[in-house]
Amino acid sequence: MTTCFGLIVGIPAFMAFNYFTSVINSYVLDVEESATELIETVTQEMALSRQSGSESSPE
Repeated sequence: MTTCFGLIVGIPAFMAFNYFTSVINSYVLDVEESATELIETVTQEMALSRQSGSESSPE
């Protein structure tokens, strides 16, 4: 009897856990992709500003 009730509670809990874990992993992936894009953009902007700064300064 106890095992039956344990399975009745445990199986839906396990399914909910897996669902919410996949949702959280999806959000983490989105944040990682956004962070990568931001880092690439900032790096490119810094490289461009260094190039334009060295071209405009007389030596």
